Amino acid sequence: MEDDLPKIDRWHSEPLDVHTWSDHPEIKALCNDLYDQTGMSSLEPKGNRKAKRTVKGSLRVLILDLYVKWLKDPSLSIGFSKTKSSYKVGSRYNGLYIPEKIIEVEALLVDAGYVEELPHFHSRAGQGRSYTTRLRHTETLTELFRELTIDLHDIDTHTNEECVILHDKYVDDPDDDTNRKIEYKDEELSPDELLWSIHLEAS
Repeated sequence: MEDDLPKIDRWHSEPLDVHTWSDHPEIKALCNDLYDQTGMSSLEPKGNRKAKRTVKGSLRVLILDLYVKWLKDPSLSIGFSKTKSSYKVGSRYNGLYIPEKIIEVEALLVDAGYVEELPHFHSRAGQGRSYTTRLRHTETLTELFRELTIDLHDIDTHTNEECVILHDKYVDDPDDDTNRKIEYKDEELSPDELLWSIHLEAS
């Protein structure tokens, strides 16, 4: 049975959730199979250099988020940056140990027919908005998802999540995916306002 999915809608998407993680045996087995079938061993670093997140780790982040979005809404896609600068030091992805190598991981999934893309859009005039690539599962990957029994309760969606989310802002632009500070100002409360705020918290 097919999902009869519509074309990928750029507006019906969410950014890649880099906090999604699970050590469930079914997910491990699926990712191991995909790793072997797509030849991802070719992406492993040469020599003794070790990355903070392995190729298999990057694959699991991507597959888990595709799976979560499929469970929530099969037509939902992922906003995914394929620009190398998005993974530089200080960027949203790099700060959470998502390496540039994930771009190559995603490309192998596309080549093998597990993931489909809607290419990024770049406003050359500099006046309109630019949008990252959109990803979504194909029917081939969907068939593998249907064999899983794992549900949302078995998936941690807050792994390594920043405690202060206020200071993070997602930027849907392939040329600008660095962390940004949200400007705000602390205001000193008057004695009456302070008492009122304490009353509200206690109620």
